[in-house]
Amino acid sequence: MMKEKYNSKFFKDNFPALAKSFYFNTGSEGLLPRITYQTLSKLLKKMFKYGASHPEYFDFINMYNNKLIEIIEEIGLDYKNLIRVSSASEGLNYAFNMYDFNKDDKVLILDFEFKTGVLAAEALRRKTGIEIVWAKNVEEYMDKIESGNIRAALISHVDYRNGQVFDIEKIYKKCVEKHVYFVVDGAQSFGNIFWDFKHEIHADMYVWTAHKWGCSPRGSAYIIPSERIINKLAPVSIHYFATKNCQPGIIPELNGFLNDFSAHYNNFFGEAGFVSSYKFVKKKIGFQNAIERIKDNRIYLTEKLNKLNLNVIPSDSGLISFNLINKNLNPEFVNNKLFNHRLVLRTIPDTDFLRVSVHFYNTKKDIDYFIKILSKILEGNYESKKN
Repeated sequence: MMKEKYNSKFFKDNFPALAKSFYFNTGSEGLLPRITYQTLSKLLKKMFKYGASHPEYFDFINMYNNKLIEIIEEIGLDYKNLIRVSSASEGLNYAFNMYDFNKDDKVLILDFEFKTGVLAAEALRRKTGIEIVWAKNVEEYMDKIESGNIRAALISHVDYRNGQVFDIEKIYKKCVEKHVYFVVDGAQSFGNIFWDFKHEIHADMYVWTAHKWGCSPRGSAYIIPSERIINKLAPVSIHYFATKNCQPGIIPELNGFLNDFSAHYNNFFGEAGFVSSYKFVKKKIGFQNAIERIKDNRIYLTEKLNKLNLNVIPSDSGLISFNLINKNLNPEFVNNKLFNHRLVLRTIPDTDFLRVSVHFYNTKKDIDYFIKILSKILEGNYESKKN
């Protein structure tokens, strides 16, 4: 009988962290492929050996920068109009601070929006005096946009709590109609529900990162601006590489790209890591296969959790949440017991929910082990695994 190519051994060989744990927390931090670690090691060695200003080092950096441009174009984006930042949090702060707001403006946010976006809006409130308006659900959110009293709206493409995918195309159409500046937190989208942006950009500022589902190191995040607001954006900062020359007493002419306004322009390690991880997934997994594996794992895990009589929230992505209310168990207690068995997932703060992230590198064997240990904990048999 032919062995399945994408088995536990394949993924442990390519993702060394899987040899030490059953990893179900990609929604917080993705695992690095071995090849990406090797790439970053080479980069660090060249910096150590030659220094960061030596041609040997910069030749290596420029090689990966050129590959990054190719990848950006391959996934359907315009490199020149891409704003490069170091994290989704930084990108969301940029998205609010690059647009013009007045004291009486209102910014709409869902009650359960992830805190990075909320904090970016709060920073704007403290700076300009805008008012933050809350909506309890998507229906109320749409009604408030319809009211015509909203200047800007923020929403996550994928709900970090339970994996629900919001219809941002529908929301954006209404925002355009009502002249609302629409910001989307796409931190949980790339590599989870798609690998290219050709049909996914429905926002004035779409902020995304590769360090979760894109299996990349931190430091590789981006903002995609819409055509309708590009000319209304003002820089928060202008980076060193925005121009080639600088003469005394003269403000240098910029290259004319939106990425001149990026925070750090080149986060060398983050972006070299992104290039390496992207190429690995493309060659060794396949993007469509990666998405299908996530879907297959989600369905399989959901069925298993339902059989344990747990309250499982319907999901559209690789994030699956369930609560333990009917089991009378504290989520943190359960999560700690799972960790003792090398199972890595997370709780959702201020809720009774545990969240499981299933990526392409998780297998049904991994899920079966998780269900086995979880069942024992629910039954009260939760002895720690001995080393």
